[in-house]
Amino acid sequence: PLAAVTDERSLSLAEMERRHILRVIETAGGNLTAAARRLGMNRGTLHRKMQRWQGQAARVGAHEQRSY
Repeated sequence: PLAAVTDERSLSLAEMERRHILRVIETAGGNLTAAARRLGMNRGTLHRKMQRWQGQAARVGAHEQRSY
């Protein structure tokens, strides 16, 4: 759909990467080793990226709680 294409054009490169990686993990049935292989990275790199996303989400959540 055109709306999806337009939405993706406004995403940062980091967000596009995150979405792509999450799609690959989903198609791999949640198997991180298989997903990392499909992405051409080692499992440790994939794990670090996922940890960084969790940390970012936690910081955003903490900021939202303080702003109320």
